[in-house]
Amino acid sequence: MSKYTVNAGGKFDLLVDQDLCRIVAACLKSKYSQNIKAIVLMGSYGRGEGTAFQGSEGLQPFNDYDLVVVGNAMNEWKRRKIQKEFHRLERELGSEIGITVDLFLHTENSLRRADASLMNYEMKYGHMVVYGDPDILSLMPEYSSVDLSEATRLLLNRGKLLLDISRSLRKKTSDEPDKLKFKKFLNKVVLAMGDAALMASGYRGIYYKDKLDEIEKIQGFHNCEWLIEEYQSAIAFKFIGDEELLPKDIEAYYEELQVKFLEFYYDFESIRLKKDVHEFSHYFDVMSHKSRKSSFQKYIQNFYLNLRGFGLSSLNHRSWLGRHPRERLFTVFPLLFKPKLSLNESILVSRLQGCEKNQENCQQKFYQLREKYL
Repeated sequence: MSKYTVNAGGKFDLLVDQDLCRIVAACLKSKYSQNIKAIVLMGSYGRGEGTAFQGSEGLQPFNDYDLVVVGNAMNEWKRRKIQKEFHRLERELGSEIGITVDLFLHTENSLRRADASLMNYEMKYGHMVVYGDPDILSLMPEYSSVDLSEATRLLLNRGKLLLDISRSLRKKTSDEPDKLKFKKFLNKVVLAMGDAALMASGYRGIYYKDKLDEIEKIQGFHNCEWLIEEYQSAIAFKFIGDEELLPKDIEAYYEELQVKFLEFYYDFESIRLKKDVHEFSHYFDVMSHKSRKSSFQKYIQNFYLNLRGFGLSSLNHRSWLGRHPRERLFTVFPLLFKPKLSLNESILVSRLQGCEKNQENCQQKFYQLREKYL
């Protein structure tokens, strides 16, 4: 029986336990320890589906450690102040452990109003409390469903990894550790595509052991057979951790995956928007004229976010003002993979992102906006 993986066993669990003990101890030694009510492990290890990588020194943790630190009720100013301290701890712990550590600060009050995002849904129904109140997440609302736009959000966050690989391949800067990291990125992109396809089919389960069979039921996408096979292979790596299951030729697989990812993106958005948007001009037109369904309060919040993020120039594009800024990123994302933008495309991306009319600048701006809005 294994706690953090499907079948790696107790010896591997001890390795993860040791890492988590160091993380929890560091949090409890911080100057804000008195504010901590609980620490929650989420992500693959929190669901008991993490990867035990078969390295040269035996089984090693491979996934990031994604943790939510739950603090007592506090105002947003104090929450941000404490979050800065946890960001410092992330860097320190990641360097010591050799695995990326993410410490996100929630509070008792923020948990109570947590919206139905994919991250919150997966945290609520697939987690492990590693310190403090074992029932702390009962403060969160019950979620019956997650909007399909959350899958688009997932595709952008994982598609960004393809941009990372592309930039590195252009600069020819990758070494052996980078190659393993890029293989991991490619695997994450495939998993995101399969997860989005399952959400489009109405499936809302969060465990990969169940998704392994459910993926065979998807339809309505180009390259369905390819996606099913690659998705199941990506899950097999997640469960087994054998590098032989990862792509061998990074550049060749990247080229293939980028093409299939963009085809899938338009397929998925056509399903989500209930309109054929398989060409960018159609996609932009539909997104530009998308009707507003949010409440007046949400409209005002989005208006403020657009004004703060893009300045007074955002007033010139009123159809976007009442919508969350991430919808701008949804719209321009497919263009960021093009080696060169046409004049009209450059103007469009510049208008929506507020960047200069240059592909490199547009990608850089996307990276910045992603940190804020995705």
